[in-house]
Amino acid sequence: MDPIVVENVTFSYNRETPVLKNVSLRVQKGEWAAVVGHNGSGKSTLAKCLNGLLEPESGRVLTCGMDTMDKSTIMTLRRRAGMVFQHPDNQIVAPTVADDIAFGLENAGVPYEEMKERVKESISRLRLDGLEEQEPHRLSGGQKQRVALAGIKALQPEVIILDEATSMLDPAGRSEVRKMMRELCREEGMTIVAITHDLEEAAEADRLFVMAGGKILEDGPPAAIFQKRELLLEAGLALPLPVYLAHELREAGVAVDTGVTSEKELVSALCGLKQNT
Repeated sequence: MDPIVVENVTFSYNRETPVLKNVSLRVQKGEWAAVVGHNGSGKSTLAKCLNGLLEPESGRVLTCGMDTMDKSTIMTLRRRAGMVFQHPDNQIVAPTVADDIAFGLENAGVPYEEMKERVKESISRLRLDGLEEQEPHRLSGGQKQRVALAGIKALQPEVIILDEATSMLDPAGRSEVRKMMRELCREEGMTIVAITHDLEEAAEADRLFVMAGGKILEDGPPAAIFQKRELLLEAGLALPLPVYLAHELREAGVAVDTGVTSEKELVSALCGLKQNT
């Protein structure tokens, strides 16, 4: 079974105005899926439904094969589908980096020796070596998010859900966290669900789900979604700069492949044109 299955989910905070309207989607094992949309589109509400922080009024959500409405499995579900929030300070609870990474393992009853090994491995994997005894509040924003990711990683989840986890970071911090997401997905086969309004970040994903008005408007590979400029405009989203430039060059008569999704691909396409002239 796919690790994330959302079937006809409707949700509202006031029982009157739906924030999610009959939403359905599936995320495959080992896939990096980005849910993109403008503020108020419902994407963060959807994220909270994925690990049972919110319960749908109708429809159902199956995460790691467990129904998010089933109270008997909700704690197991949340260990197998970890969540990283927008503000890292809201997730940091311990006086040192190592203690914070160990916190979830202690609550899960992991034996001490195994816990030490998992903490050590997570610190190494998230490149936090040398920061073990640091006070988390003294770290940079990117480092704090890596501590949050390390705490989730130590629980050995199947899925990591990131709810606007890079939106409050500076460019260096965003780059740090995106690199970690890429490595966890590509090298360790974790399923990643990233909630974002940043299409440049979403361009690295395997698949995009475009949300507006509480609905999924479209889903598909980034290159295919970026061809649908009117759709993105309807969703209140701006094309990543390299994609926008490729479209503008194409319209100006330069034979650039509009399927590029990154600066590296655009530079490569332009260099290819130069070599062929």
